[in-house]
Amino acid sequence: MPRQILVLDSSQIATWGECNQQWNLKYNENLTSSNNIREDMAQGTYGHKLLELYYTNIALGMKATDAWHDANMFHAQGDFPLSIGKREFVHKRCWEYVGVYNQNDIIPMMGQPEKRVIFGPHTSSMDHEYCLNCGATRDVVIAAGQNGTCPQNPQTKLFPKPLVEQGFSYPLLDTPEYLFVLEGRIDVMATLNNGSAGVVDHKFQGRERSLYGKSIQFRNYAMVCDFNYVVVNYIRLHQAISEKTFVRDTIYFSSLEKALWKKRLIEKFKIIAKQRALANTAGFEKEESACSGKFGYPCEFTKICNDNFDLISINAVKEQFFKKREVWKPW
Repeated sequence: MPRQILVLDSSQIATWGECNQQWNLKYNENLTSSNNIREDMAQGTYGHKLLELYYTNIALGMKATDAWHDANMFHAQGDFPLSIGKREFVHKRCWEYVGVYNQNDIIPMMGQPEKRVIFGPHTSSMDHEYCLNCGATRDVVIAAGQNGTCPQNPQTKLFPKPLVEQGFSYPLLDTPEYLFVLEGRIDVMATLNNGSAGVVDHKFQGRERSLYGKSIQFRNYAMVCDFNYVVVNYIRLHQAISEKTFVRDTIYFSSLEKALWKKRLIEKFKIIAKQRALANTAGFEKEESACSGKFGYPCEFTKICNDNFDLISINAVKEQFFKKREVWKPW
């Protein structure tokens, strides 16, 4: 039997648990009903970019007011698919957040990840850290005598680097039978004000919602980084600032929790790999309870799943109402 290779991120794992067919259409067939960017999603993406620039400079030792400089420069360029009014509002709210939480709360780490967690381009070997610019391994960079700089661009220093907006590929299980890889992107890996290491995840919200602290995403972050703390950093886009506009929740994960979650996650991957192999011939299971979607947005694939009983009609609906999108990758 050929080796089963499965690469998933937290969103894919959660989607598979809700509806196998939704996962298939969204991540396997890469279908979408619209390539238009939702403004609420774009606002969050824009806010993440501003805070990426800010926290990168904080990691490099800048004061809070100086660290905001690059975020202002990016904002001034205006090159982002979001209306001017929305950009201005998110920029204003992020600046207010910076004023509430100074750089002493969260100090982004400088350094490199664990040896088998990859920060850089994807690779099938998953044995080394890679140069983000040219793909050379860290071992090659050092052996070349470049003192931690990119062989193709000696002006670019690679190691250490601010651990801000870092993608990862984590080899969950690597055996002759399976290669299971967990992927994701972490907003900030930081030293918290209690002196502990933690993951910080920014959540931009148009309306107030407190997220479940032991979600798949947060469990994965704690396990991959082997940190005990995940800080959820809520930045709510309310018209008027209140005590709920800037909120931080801290979730604790014990070593036992992380170990048990890794074992549980491997079992989840095995189930998904097995069911995916069967579904490729027998079809993917639909879960009607997922059709109503989340947050007032029904599942976009109901046109495909509702009242289409043969392959011809299903393909006709796909051709008329859907298009291919870029393959989803968290980084």
